[in-house]
Formats: sequence, C-alpha cells, structure tokens
Amino acid sequence: MHRYWYGQASCALVADLAMKPPKSSTPGATCLPLAATSAPITPATVPRTSARVCPPVAAVAVVAAVALAVNPSVAASTSITVPNTTAIRFLPVIPLHPPLIIPDRIAGVACMSERLDPAVSGHKPGSGMSMNFWDRADNLMHMTPAQGESQRPSRRLADPVLGRDPTFHQLRLFLLLVEEQHFGRAAARAFLSQPAFSKQIRALEDRLGVCLAERGKGPFRLTAAGDALIPAAESALETHARMQALAGVPDDAAPRETPQDTVSPVPRQLPSAPGDFTGRERELAVLAGTLRVDGAGTDRPTPVVVVTGPGGVGKTSVAVRAALDARDAFPDGQLYVEIGPGDREADIGARLLRALGVGGGAVPEPTERAALYRSLTADRRLLVVFDNVTSEDQVARLVPTGTGSAVLLTSRHQLTGLPAARRLTLGALPPKDARRLLAQIVGAERLARESGTADELVRLCGGLPLALRIAAARLAGNPHWTVGRWVSRLADEHRRLDELRHQDLAVRASVNLSYQVLGPRARRLLMRIGLLDVPDFASWTATVLLKCDIDTAEDVLDELLAAHMLEVAGPGYGAADGPFPRCRCHDLVRLFAREQAERELPPGEDEAVLDRALGAWLYLAERTDAALPHGYFSRPGGGAVRHVLADDLTRSLLRDPLAWFDAERAALAALIAQAAATGRPTAAWELAASLVAFYEFRAHYPDWGDTHRRVLDVVRAAGDRLGTAVILRGLGELYTGQDRIAESITCFRQARALFAELGEEHGVAVCDNGLGHMYRVSGRHQDALDAFGSAARASAHDGSVRTQAYALHCSGVTHLEQGRPTEAQDCFRTALVLASASGYRRGEAQSERGLGLLCTTIGDLDQAQRHLSRALEIAQELGEPCGEANALQLLADVLVRRREPAQARPLLHQCLRIYDQIGEPFGQALTLHTLGELQQSEGRPAQAVDTLLKAARIWTELGTPLRHGRTLRVLGDIHAAVGDLTEARVAWERALELLTPLATPEVGQLRERLAGHPLAG
Repeated sequence: MHRYWYGQASCALVADLAMKPPKSSTPGATCLPLAATSAPITPATVPRTSARVCPPVAAVAVVAAVALAVNPSVAASTSITVPNTTAIRFLPVIPLHPPLIIPDRIAGVACMSERLDPAVSGHKPGSGMSMNFWDRADNLMHMTPAQGESQRPSRRLADPVLGRDPTFHQLRLFLLLVEEQHFGRAAARAFLSQPAFSKQIRALEDRLGVCLAERGKGPFRLTAAGDALIPAAESALETHARMQALAGVPDDAAPRETPQDTVSPVPRQLPSAPGDFTGRERELAVLAGTLRVDGAGTDRPTPVVVVTGPGGVGKTSVAVRAALDARDAFPDGQLYVEIGPGDREADIGARLLRALGVGGGAVPEPTERAALYRSLTADRRLLVVFDNVTSEDQVARLVPTGTGSAVLLTSRHQLTGLPAARRLTLGALPPKDARRLLAQIVGAERLARESGTADELVRLCGGLPLALRIAAARLAGNPHWTVGRWVSRLADEHRRLDELRHQDLAVRASVNLSYQVLGPRARRLLMRIGLLDVPDFASWTATVLLKCDIDTAEDVLDELLAAHMLEVAGPGYGAADGPFPRCRCHDLVRLFAREQAERELPPGEDEAVLDRALGAWLYLAERTDAALPHGYFSRPGGGAVRHVLADDLTRSLLRDPLAWFDAERAALAALIAQAAATGRPTAAWELAASLVAFYEFRAHYPDWGDTHRRVLDVVRAAGDRLGTAVILRGLGELYTGQDRIAESITCFRQARALFAELGEEHGVAVCDNGLGHMYRVSGRHQDALDAFGSAARASAHDGSVRTQAYALHCSGVTHLEQGRPTEAQDCFRTALVLASASGYRRGEAQSERGLGLLCTTIGDLDQAQRHLSRALEIAQELGEPCGEANALQLLADVLVRRREPAQARPLLHQCLRIYDQIGEPFGQALTLHTLGELQQSEGRPAQAVDTLLKAARIWTELGTPLRHGRTLRVLGDIHAAVGDLTEARVAWERALELLTPLATPEVGQLRERLAGHPLAG
C-alpha cells in the first residue's frame, strides 16, 4: 500500500530510482549515486505521482543536516551504502553539495552512525545512540492524513515535540551560539533564559549523538563536531526555507523570532503627566536622586523605588512626572505597565516581553517569561514603571538584573517584600500647592475673588489631590457657582462624599477600593476610629476600641497603615521598649469610615464606642494630672464613667506625665468638644478640668480658653453646678496667667460661691488662693493676705497640705513686697515645716525659694545662696525642670548682686535652655528680662535692648500686660541711660498704658519718669 502526502506533493522531491537501480558494491545492498544536479529546482521540474510518497520537508532537511554534521567525510563521498531491505522508491532533490540520496526507510540509514569515526561522532559503533533521531525522522516520513494531518497545507505538524520542528529551531540556536561565543548572550538574543537555551542545545546534541561545545569556566570553544555542524546547519536551514517557499506554504518549522526578526523601536511607553501637575518638588527631588544610575559596569544594584500612599493622593502623577524627568538617563527605553488587581506575574511578563519586541508567537510559557525578561534586560538601561501594584509577587521577579536600569512602582501598599526597595510615602498637598492646583483648573482670578473661601475649600478636601481635582472640575463646569456656595455644600459632612464625584472620578470609590481588601478586625477598628473626632491617636487607643491587648491592637493598626487607611502622625511616647506610635485618619477617610459604621455596626454600638473612648482618656488624664508635681487642686469627681486600662499598659503610658499630655493635647481638646456636642457635659468638664495644671505649665492659653469656655456654656445649660464651679475656677487660673485681673477675680468669686453652696471646702480654699494672688499683683495687699489666710485655714481643716503650703508661701511673698521681712520669714518657715512633715517635696523646694528670695532682699546673700541651692537640689531630684529653672534664675540674681556677672550669665542661659526644652514661654520671658538687666549692668546696652525686646515679644504673644509693662519700663530706662530719649518715652508710655488698669506700684514711677522727660509736653 502506497503512502500519500497530499499537502506536500508540490515539493521538489520525487525521482524514481526503482526503474534504474545503480550497481551495488556490497552484497545485499543498494548503492545510491550522489551525483550533483545542475538543473534548477522548480515545481514544474518535479514529477508528480500518486504512487510515490512525498515526505515532509522537515524530515528531509533534518536527515541531510545530520548526515553532514555527524561526519564531514560523508559530504565528499560519492555513494552511501544502505541495507537492501526495501525497494528504493524516490529521491528527494536537495541543493546541498553534494546532494544526498534519502532512502524510503530512513531507519535503514541509521547504519551510518555505526560506520562513523568515533572521534567525530562521540559515540562507539553499534551504540545505537542515534536511533531515536532516525526513528523520529522516519515517523515524520510516514505520517498520513489518518494520523492527524489535514489534506491541506497546515502550519502544524502532528508530532507534539516537533510542532515547530525543534531541530530547525535548535539549529538556529546553535548558529546564534556560534556567533555570540557565549551562552548568556546567545540566550538573550533568542529571547530565552539561559537554562532554557542550554536545554535546547543539549537536546540538539542528544539528537545528533555528539557534543557540540565544551562546558566549563574557561573560554567558549566548539568541539570538532560543533565546527563541522556550522556549514551543514546553514545549508539545511537555507534548504528548508527554499523548499517551503517552493511549496507555497507557511514555514511551520520556523523557530521563535529572534531579536533581529522582531526588533522594535526603543520603547517609550510613559504616559504624559497631567498638565495641571502641581507641587511635590521635594518628592521629585528624592526620586531624581534615587533613580540616578551609574550605568552598566558597576556593582550597584538596580534601584527600586515604591511610591506609596492612600488612594487619590497622586501616586501615579508623581511617578510619571519623575519618570519623564529621568528618561534621558535610560536610552534603551522606558516601560510602563498599569497593573490590575487580578494581573499575575506571567501576564505582566508577557506585556513586558512584547514591549521589548518579542512577537506573540515568541513569548515563552508563563514559567519562562520572567527569566527571559531578565535576560533581555540584563545589558540594557531601562526605566520600568509598574503602576498600581497590589502585591510583591506581581513584580518581584520582573526587576531587571542589570546595573543600568531602575524600577519605579506605585502602590497603596508598602510592598515590604521587595528586597532593598526604597519607599516614598505621599501625603496631602500643602495648602499653598493645593491652592495652586485649584487655580490651574478653576482659574486664578476666580479664586482670588474669594480667597478666604478658597482656603476653606482646600481644608474640606483635606489637601487630597483627587478631591481637589473633583472639586475644581465641578467649579469649572459650573461657572455660575461661587466658591462660597460650593464650600457650603461641602461643609455638610453627611453629603461631602456624595458631592466629591465627577464623571468617573469619586473619592468614595477610591477609598472603598482600599477598604474592601481589609480584614474584618481592621474594618471594625477603622469604623470605630471614624466615630471619634480626634485628629490623631496613639496605638493604645485601639486596645480600647477593639477590647484587646496592645500587641493585637498594633497588628490591626499595621494592617490599616499598610493599606494607607491610616498614616503615622508621629513617633509617639510611652513604653520602655519603644514608643506607642501615633496615627491619624484623613478627614475624607474618616467620613467614609463613619458612613460604614452607620451601615455595618449594630444599633447603639456607636454610642458605646464613644463612651468607652472618653472614659479611657479621662482615666489616663486624671492619673497623669495627679502625677504632675505642680498641681494642687484635688477637684471632686462628677460621676463620668472611667474605662480602666491594664496596669502594665498604664504604667508604660504614664512614665512621663508631661510627655503624655503633650502627645494627647489635641486629642483631648477634640474629645472635650465632642463630649460637649453629643450631650455628655459631665465627661466634658471632667476632661477639661484634668488639663488645667498642664495648660498652666505649658502656657497653652488658647487651648485652655477654648475648651473651658465651650464647656462652661454646656454645663450651665445642663444645670450642673459642680461642673460650672470647676470650670469657672479653671478660667480664673487662665486669666491669672494672662494678667486679666478683673476677669480672673470675677471667675474666682463665682466659683467660690458655688463651691460654698455645695459644701466643697477645698474648692473654696483654692478660689481664695486665686483671689489672693490677683489682689497682690494689683496692689491690694491686705485683701491678698485676707484671702490667703482664709485659704490656709480652710485647707488646714480639710487636710489639703498642698493648698495650705501654697497659701502660706503666697502670704510670705506678700509680706515681703510690703517690706515686712519678719512676717515673710514666719510664713516661709511654717510652709517649709508643713511640707517637710507631710513629704510634700515640691512644697519644700517652693519654701526654700521663698527663703532665698527673702535673704536676697535683706542682703544676706550667703544664706540666700544656701536656700536656693537646696531648692535647686530638690527640683533636680524630683525631675521638675520648671522648679530647677526658677532656682537657677534666683541664684543668678544673687550672683549679679555679688557683682559676679560672669558666673550669673551661664545660669541664665541654662534657664533658657530648660524653658526651651519644656516649652515654657512664660519662664523664657522672665529669664530674658533678668538677662537684659544683667547685660545693662555689664555696660552692654545694645545687647540688653535686643534681649528685652525678645522678652516683650513673648509677653505680647502670651497676653500678659503686667510682665510686659515691667519689661518695657526697664527697656525705657536703658534707652534713657544711653541718651535715646525718644525711644525711652515710647517704651514708658506703652508700659504705662499696660499697667494703669492693673493699678500696680510701677504706674506712679512711670508717670514721674514721663513728667521729668525733657521732651514732655
């Protein structure tokens, strides 16, 4: 039965030798002449017969190539002896030199391998090593339509391994290897990884039964068989191409495209940056420095930079802008891949390979793509931008290995799994840049007409570029809107996210993308955080909101931080093994979280969460206030619920009471306002009262006034007399610090009356001390002594040692100011005994300072120095920087009186450093005042004027007219001393203006100076 190959019948193959068999020189064999033919091969010259099998081109050319490769001597012979086991039925005409005669049963030609020189073939005769090859070729020869081939020309071969005829592909790879003389470079040119390339070469060697190239660490070298294969491979590939062309069918044995076949222009895939791109100068400078590469030939690893941040913050815009700025440093191209959440490494790798010129048919299997990509980029200088990466495994193996490339990624996640990657976290735009962005879209003139409302628009958008673009686009699309009208619509928190949408842009949708990937606990925590109005919070807050331990809480916070639903607000404070970090939630994310809480939390849980949070902050605030050394008002409780934290956590948090208050200051103020606004007056006033000592110490007068005045309205409306009394007392202390004498006296009197009605003797005593101080500074010394005496008696009755000691100390100061040192000494000593007996160390230091001041006044400077040194020791022992600075200042005054300014000066500078470190501007101004007087006594009036002006500026900021007026009086005296009478008069007149309402003794002195001034009218 004859075999037919209809699809290849037009190939130049058939010449019937059966009719004229040549003479055989070997019994039992047929000798086939290898005469060359000079006739051109065309379809017309090829006999067509249905009685003859037309083998595939692949099988014919492969056998020819092998015959030449395995033994070059075959090419010079004139005949090949083959077993005479089958009739010779055809002759394929192959334009090799000389052409070969291929038998019907190619398996019979396997005997050639038995007769080859072992030194050339690499195999022993009779080993049968080449049989697999010949069997495969024979299979190709005898395929029929029934075996899977269509009767029409096809691009596919039935053989699964040789579907593209791997032999021809391997021959092409071999020639690439010969050309490059290096496996790695040849692999790159073939768009293969080096292991895959080597595998193909070994497969070719196995097919041929020879070793083609030497392996090892030495220089690349071909074997003798490899050298012999070069011309045979070239001829075989040429023949295959010509015969396929004659057949008029596509080359189904074509290899994968090589770079020479598929080379494309240098990829320039970066999109354009937004035309209204604004700001980010610092971030762009950081990226420019990080992306800078030294070029190939260095050991520097490929720079990998992750631009991260919340949704809508402008990560893509910044990355594209930075990439465009840096593109000249990457002459081999810039690749840009926008990644979707479902994209896998293989998908991304295929896109990158196609961008580098790898044709669709040449893209390898998914497992090979990353290796091929690295091979192709190893010697190139490329900038690769991966936009919107969701996980490290999408891109980790797609980082070029060469030293001349760089990778820039954007992601909402930190991508900490990328080794050696640097991270640049984007935050909200600063107000100035946010306004510029609005102006670019809306128009500068339109914004300028409503400058104030434009600033409010920036605030409502939180500086988030996405929100700003949406807000600006809606304004631009509605020219009849005013900015003020638009701001009023956005001011409604319940509608803001609804308003911030335009076409396909929406803030809510952007935030929701990040929310959907969160775990259940992270979602719950975010919703509960959204219920609080705090601008930031420490990690311990999560333990309260989730009812869990600190380690679990921080794990959940880490998830929110990694998703950029929260951001780190500061280093925090607290634990011995590291601070509790502070976090904050963007305003628009908070609105989203609050919306989700309304949808997802059970009824009533939002109220319970707020109560629990207020109770925790109140518990810690009271504990912290009690630990401060300068507070002495033990206020009564109002009944608000306290949420008690674990003892070890509380101890860690309150290791430094002032640091805790500093960190929680803004959060406490926000919670006071939220408690007042949500019908929780008791929690509001108790929180506010716990901050008085801290506010006084830090001179945080604006916060103090805002919180107390807000709460006063609420407690009065609620009819809470105790809360009203406590808040009025706090306001009295505030006005004392601000030298607002009349207002202070009014508040103390009203508070005292309420405390008396409620039977709160301690509250009465504290108010008497406050009244006494105001009477003293306003020159009402007897009223002051009466008030201090009343406070001392009341506190002695209820056992409040701190209040009694303070009353005695203030009485001593009042007696001293009246020129009664003996009475002053009695008060100071009684206070010292009382404080020592009760272990009230701060009271001891206070009394020692009083005695030191007394001795300084009467001229006993040695005794003064001893008292003040003891006061300094106690303050240092207690770790009370304010008391330490007070003692140093008084010691400096003693040294000035001793005419030892050189010794006094460093003490005053030390005072300034302490006050600067603890943030106590009141003490800074006092010390500057003393330093100015010292400089004047040293004959340095110019320096003295500068120093006193600094003090005056601080007094102006604090709003303290008494101290301000006294500093200006000294400043005028210095101007007069140097003959600058005009400036002297200006200073004295301003001082008189400040002090006259206070009726202090300095008022008369100033009037005398002005009256005696030569320029007085």
